[in-house]
Amino acid sequence: MKRWQIVLLVLLLGLSTVYLFLTNQNSSETNDKTSIKNVLIITLDTTRPDRLGSYGHTADTSPNIDKLARNGVLFENAYSPVPLTLPSHCSIFTGLYPYAHGVRNNGNYKLSTKAETLAKILKGKGFTTAAFVSSFTVDSRFGIAQGFDHYDDKLSKDGKLKQFGSERNAKDTSEACFTWLNNNYEKPFFVWLHFFDAHFPYAPPPLFKEKFTDPYDGEIATMDYQIGKLLSLLKDLDIQKNTLIVIAGDHGEAFGEHKEMGHQIFCYEENIRVPLIFNIPGINKAGIRNSQRVSLIDIMPTVLNVLKLDIPSHIQGQTLNPVLNGKQIVKKNIYFESVFPSELMGCAPVKGIISNNYKLIKVPRGELFNLSKDPVEMTNLYKSETSKVKKLKYQLFSHLNAKPAYFTKQRQINASEKKQLATLGYLSASSSVKSKKSNIDAKDRVEAYLYFSKGNNALAAGELAIAQKAYQRAIEMKLHIAPVYAKLAMVYKKQEKTREAEELLIEAIKYDKNDVGLKLDYAGLLIKTNRHLRAKEYLNSIDKNDRIAFDAEIQVLLGSISEIQKEYKTAIKHYNNALDIEPSNTLLIKKLINLNYKFENLDNIIILYLKLESLIPDEIGIIKGLAVLYGQVGKFTQSEKYFKKAFSLSNNPMLFFDQAVILSLKKDYNGAIISIKRFLELSKDSHPQKELAKKLLKEYQRLLNLIKN
Repeated sequence: MKRWQIVLLVLLLGLSTVYLFLTNQNSSETNDKTSIKNVLIITLDTTRPDRLGSYGHTADTSPNIDKLARNGVLFENAYSPVPLTLPSHCSIFTGLYPYAHGVRNNGNYKLSTKAETLAKILKGKGFTTAAFVSSFTVDSRFGIAQGFDHYDDKLSKDGKLKQFGSERNAKDTSEACFTWLNNNYEKPFFVWLHFFDAHFPYAPPPLFKEKFTDPYDGEIATMDYQIGKLLSLLKDLDIQKNTLIVIAGDHGEAFGEHKEMGHQIFCYEENIRVPLIFNIPGINKAGIRNSQRVSLIDIMPTVLNVLKLDIPSHIQGQTLNPVLNGKQIVKKNIYFESVFPSELMGCAPVKGIISNNYKLIKVPRGELFNLSKDPVEMTNLYKSETSKVKKLKYQLFSHLNAKPAYFTKQRQINASEKKQLATLGYLSASSSVKSKKSNIDAKDRVEAYLYFSKGNNALAAGELAIAQKAYQRAIEMKLHIAPVYAKLAMVYKKQEKTREAEELLIEAIKYDKNDVGLKLDYAGLLIKTNRHLRAKEYLNSIDKNDRIAFDAEIQVLLGSISEIQKEYKTAIKHYNNALDIEPSNTLLIKKLINLNYKFENLDNIIILYLKLESLIPDEIGIIKGLAVLYGQVGKFTQSEKYFKKAFSLSNNPMLFFDQAVILSLKKDYNGAIISIKRFLELSKDSHPQKELAKKLLKEYQRLLNLIKN
């Protein structure tokens, strides 16, 4: 071979190496022996990786998750960009960091309609999309339902207003998902299943409460058990071999390692390191454990890459597909943040970056940790490794100044939501939660916040005296935030110390005049003490900007006042406003039905009953109500249909009584006689309608004879 040919060959080999490296970043090497038709993402709220067997835990909390890991790919060092549920999930489904997708905290932000979510993309590619969530934090009102054909966020079985504390257990969420899958598994689908059980308070069901000494472990085992049932269903439907399964935590949970209990404030390993597992049909090599540091924003591009779909150019995450094939990925810096301290605690926000093994936390008293040597972050190198700090600060600055894909304006939530967020310690219920610049380090206020948390725990356990002392101590330590005052006022109210509660709320409102949560608490106190007119004036005085779309709780309170004052038409208006916000609230619908009966507005009542039927399809009271109502308005065909369904659901003799009355309206006296006789045969002698039924029987027989003659 001539010299020039050798040189050319070397150049070509070099170019091919570069080509292979570049294509590796958008690789679609996943084994094609089995085509992937479906995608299932399961997010485990508040789940630490070190509590799963596949990550080294010995308590047998996660046999089903561990099996998925053994047959898939496990990332040992995966990170959430934020220790808060809503922004973390927005990052998962947009492939963007919080500052880019615009959702920085729970509740007071809404994902922009401009967001290009995974659900939107897959729906556009022909996938049927569905989500089943377990917490109000990811309720559809916060914009995260975009792209889902079916979004199940029905958290309440009793029809109460959804509030920030509303949640449902893994069993109920799973069963909703199972029902949907049984009806939709034949088409390609994308399903998101969200479990909230591991979130405080930890209260596993009896089976897992007995098995585990630590209730947090019991909650994780509860979620794992439902995952096992889901895997069995996929197998029974013969679709597991075609389904890509992703298991991911949304953030961690602190148990006092750096004085925080729970999550939200800090971004230490216990707060933001999460489990991440991919189980891929037809994978070339199973059981891979990868130690590279990756982010939850990498999930979206990886799923698209595995499906051989284009990854949008604005995505900040990178595909992990090379790892799924036993290779490595290019190392990237990982960004993280929490604006919770600045939006709630009057402190500076927490922001930082992980580069290789170093982690920089930018706060007033900065921190630097070498994670390979100090994984529990106890040795702060910030002052000793100044050159490393300088370099990482520059990288963080460059990262934050990169132009986001799009901005989302801070969403003003309604007052009811703010109140719940505030009383649970998620944010200040102020009408404006824009953080003021502060040089206070959250480390200096975490102990005061711990007293607030202690008070919450005591209040939940009914230990009012302990709760009172804890909240008072938090205030003494200068934690002057709305939730502390609201909770302490709640303690006073439970102790029947109405005057103390009122004085506290008035003082707190002076401290923060814009706080809607405090104002609602005060209005509730006015109602409780029968100062209804004052409560009504107070509620109506709340700024419209703080109750967008006629806030549900304000409308319900105004409706209840109107009922007390016997202004029933006004009450109907308020409850309808509330129903516009929560269209699936069965208690509101029932309230409206009762009020409409006062005006004998049967057409409206039928519409309301039909809404109830759509929400509770087989409740006998609803079916019977529709049967009678349709008869009363002369729609006998519909009435007959509903009576038929009612008889299939119940053997209550009163159904025959009601049917007889409706048949008599139809002038079908022969049918009415048959029905009333059946009632008399089946009902006990002590039945309150027995004597009336006998009189009706005689009347129907008389009317039938008149017709015959």
